[in-house]
Amino acid sequence: MRLVPTIRSRNSVENLNFLTVERPIISDIGLQTFSLSSLTDIFKMGKGLLFFAGVSRVRFSNVILQQQKRHFDMHSQTGPTKEEFAAVKQDLFGTLCRENIRLLQQFPLPEVTNSKVQAKRSALFTKEKEKQLREVGRIQKITVDFKNIDKFPESASLIMNKKISTPYQCAQHLGELMTERSIVAEVDGQVWDMHRPLEDNCTLRLLNMKMKDEDPYQVNRIFWRSCSLMLGAVCESAFRDHIYVELHSFPSPNVRSGSFVYDVDLKLNGWTPNSDETRLLSAEMIKLSRKNLPIERLEVDVDLASEMFKENQYKFQQIPGIAQTSNNGRTVSLYRVGDFVDISKGPMMSHTGHLNKCTITAVHHLPQAAAGQISNTLYRIQGVALPSGILLNHFAYGIIEQRGRKLNTAKIPGTVPAITSVEPTQEKVRAITSGA
Repeated sequence: MRLVPTIRSRNSVENLNFLTVERPIISDIGLQTFSLSSLTDIFKMGKGLLFFAGVSRVRFSNVILQQQKRHFDMHSQTGPTKEEFAAVKQDLFGTLCRENIRLLQQFPLPEVTNSKVQAKRSALFTKEKEKQLREVGRIQKITVDFKNIDKFPESASLIMNKKISTPYQCAQHLGELMTERSIVAEVDGQVWDMHRPLEDNCTLRLLNMKMKDEDPYQVNRIFWRSCSLMLGAVCESAFRDHIYVELHSFPSPNVRSGSFVYDVDLKLNGWTPNSDETRLLSAEMIKLSRKNLPIERLEVDVDLASEMFKENQYKFQQIPGIAQTSNNGRTVSLYRVGDFVDISKGPMMSHTGHLNKCTITAVHHLPQAAAGQISNTLYRIQGVALPSGILLNHFAYGIIEQRGRKLNTAKIPGTVPAITSVEPTQEKVRAITSGA
């Protein structure tokens, strides 16, 4: 069954548009809101709306439009315009129509929706972050020695707050340019998130994508990993609520594989998206990038992480194993973008604005996951991207897109990772590039 995106949706039962840029399940008509989830209650009351009681759609629409006209007349001296009436009629016919009612009957809204789950996780994230901030207690000062990798600005020493101040706030003291272009920090030689609080006296370096004399190995991996995180955020919000999207995982970033990926359980059998639908996902990535949302990090206890992800069967099962690899065996690293919260060891780039050009190149069904008794509706969504400030001509970028359409075989769920999918270490890369 072909899934038609919203931009080309048609009033046909055969063309059901699951993928949507907005959320057309709910339509606002002035101050009145009609949701498809509430239609069934209206029908049970025997009021005879639309097709179930024989009242025509046009007759019902006229009733609504008359009520809207009274509303406009009450709140406007000139009354409603033709454009306002046309918008009301479009919303009404686009939502309260035969096809959407049948769509709801065929795919009823689940009790748990992605929007509700996102709101719950984000609220718990905020609550835990505020709790950890209160536990800091008396503020202590630390010395941060900034070592610049470029000629300007010069190195400096900053007095910051222990377990409160972040590398991002240090960059704000150094200048706007340093704040905007820094992707990740390096604290005492360890890669560090820009929004992660500093724990003690340290030496700080700020890394970006245009370092001339530095190895871009770590920065490239962080950019690729952050793109996967953003792709997960897009997947949870780009589908209608009657499709409950469960994110499985994304493999360790491997630039040599040709694409960043996220494995997603869409609960759809045999979905083959067309070019319009992949372009919609690409557009959602760009929209997320232009919001310049910070990518926040928070380490939480394993019990809280289990509570946050209990609606996701895959994440819930992965959390105990992830916690065992932490220093104390009880913590899990979480990242938040807007209201989207996910699990990752990190680090990530400072904000979504570092993503410039992005293309979702392919969506591959993973029968290997079904063979491994994970899910027969698991899909691997792949994409390629360029960071902000990096320019590439259309022909060269097209070659990257073509390579990104091939199935990325890195750590497919239910299978043993292939040897070719393992990225060489940083030392091996340096040895190859130096001719050793």
